[in-house]
Amino acid sequence: MRLTLFLVLGAAGLFGQSSTGSITGLVTDSSRAAVAGASLKLANQGTGVVVSRESNESGEYTFPLLVSGSYRLSVEKTGFQTHQQTGIVVELGRVLRIDIALQLGAVSETVNVTGSAPLLESETSTVGQFIENKTISDMPLNGRRVGELLGMAGNAVFVTGDVIRPRVSLAGGRADQQQWMLDGVNASNIALEVTQALFNPPVESVQEIRIQQNGYSAEYGNSSAGVVLTTTRSGTNKLHGTAYEYFRNEKLDARNFFAASRPPPPCQHS
Repeated sequence: MRLTLFLVLGAAGLFGQSSTGSITGLVTDSSRAAVAGASLKLANQGTGVVVSRESNESGEYTFPLLVSGSYRLSVEKTGFQTHQQTGIVVELGRVLRIDIALQLGAVSETVNVTGSAPLLESETSTVGQFIENKTISDMPLNGRRVGELLGMAGNAVFVTGDVIRPRVSLAGGRADQQQWMLDGVNASNIALEVTQALFNPPVESVQEIRIQQNGYSAEYGNSSAGVVLTTTRSGTNKLHGTAYEYFRNEKLDARNFFAASRPPPPCQHS
């Protein structure tokens, strides 16, 4: 009974990682020696939630299972200046490495650092495509369904799609063979026991999308043709909303390239 319970909890933890990101790194002094017992506080600038950690005897630290967003990191240790870093952006399914070098001085002294996105993701060998919330919101999608965005990946071929089931070929794999995850939960078609999308969410509900194409982690072991990770939007301390309208009129229609004029509008029956 204990073994069964352990396996269930372990599986839940693995699925949870697919809807979050993480930060890891090393805390050192100016001579590159490891600093153990440093106090680290990570604050989500959108919600105000603060998570605390301490560096271990090797100076290493990890903030796992972080929701996507912008963060502020503060590091303190007696005998060193306080280190503060802002502009840290955590993305879906990404491991961000931030190494910190503390400077000698009083804790009341502060060193401020502005974060920037690294050009190379050194913590994983995964090949994929990340689609941020601004792209999701701004792209003119017919039907406003995010499945069409998979065609933005460099080695993807968009076959067809609708509200229920977008069909995409990733990295030379077969269509309808991707593993679909929504907030860390399997969103594939379980009824037919095939790895195809069961739900194509609207753009208003989606925060980020990460398309894993090759070399992805063993935790995504249910697909040989790619993994699609999607997270839904959640509330922050800022008031925001969305408004849109569908406007379709024959006055806006263009003629066919081979036609001399536009076709007449379809008949309207009362």
